This record gives sequence, structure tokens and C-alpha cells, in this order.
Amino acid sequence: MRQETITLYQYSELSEQAQEKAIEAYRAQDYFIDSDWYESTIENCFPEVLKEHGLSFDNKCFFDTDRDYYITFEGLHIEDLSLLLKRSDIKPVKSHIFDLVSDYIRIDFTRKHSEQSFTNDFISGDRCPLINSKLDRIIEACNSTLQDIKHDCLTTLRNELEYMYTEEHAIECITCHELEFKADGSIY
Repeated sequence: MRQETITLYQYSELSEQAQEKAIEAYRAQDYFIDSDWYESTIENCFPEVLKEHGLSFDNKCFFDTDRDYYITFEGLHIEDLSLLLKRSDIKPVKSHIFDLVSDYIRIDFTRKHSEQSFTNDFISGDRCPLINSKLDRIIEACNSTLQDIKHDCLTTLRNELEYMYTEEHAIECITCHELEFKADGSIY
């Protein structure tokens, strides 16, 4: 029988050269990038962001922060049109007109996910030019705000993903998980 004694180190106890190797060793592990890295943002951050703008969704979204660069919120619907229009130059409308207008704005899911937008769902036979014009302006303002929100959410996701590749993140995870290393920086 053979018995060996190994001295283990915390990241902060390693030499600079061993710390660099420890970061490389950490990044080489299967758990380096968690496949669900975005879930906490979608569940905790996005509902609040959308709520601030009078929107809500079913806490599920599809996105691509790379080539297609899009985000689609599943079950997206308007909770408060006045909050959604806050960024626009459209003056507040009276509550009964507001209710009428809200009833005819829908999310168009017939397009590609990347082109999710509000549409005018006003029945064509009943369309009044004055209401139609106002409704079209409101929809345009809603779409503009929606595009801004989607851009902000995608920027948040992209920034989170980029952060996961930084040295700072690797050190944070190594410390948080209390990984132990051999003197040369290899993970024990």
C-alpha cells in the first residue's frame, strides 16, 4: 500500500503563474458556461423591465445574441397602454377611448420571432379614419417602444454572456465554489 500527501491551495494562495493555469483549468471544465446562464435574468429582470413599460409575458422567451440578434417574449401582452406610450409624443387619451384602442391592439405572432410587433386588429368594415389614424400612431409608438425594450434586453443578455468569458468571472466562480488546486494550478 502506498499513501500520498497532497497539499491543496485556494486560488488566492497560488502563485501568479499557477493562478493563470487555474483559470485555464476552470474554463476547460464542462461546467464553465452553464447552459441555463440566462434563466435568472429572464425570470427576475425582464418581468420588471416589461412591467415598467406596461407589458407582461409568460416568463419564457427565445433569443439569439449572435447572428440573428433577436428576442421574442412568449405570451407578451399589454397590461397598461399608458405606460407603454410614456416614451412617445402621443397625448394621453380619455379612458373610454383608451379602452377601445387597447381592445384592438394585438401582438402579431404570424411573423418570424425576430419581427414580433403590435398590429392594428380593428375590424376593417367598422374603421373610422379618425380612429384608424390615431390607432396607427399609437401602434407605431408601441412598436418603437417595444423595439427599444427588446434592444435593451438583448444588450443585457449579451453583456452577461461576454462577462462569463472574463477572468473576473472565472475567479468569482472559483472562489464561490471553493475549488481547490495543486501547487501548479491544476484542479484537485
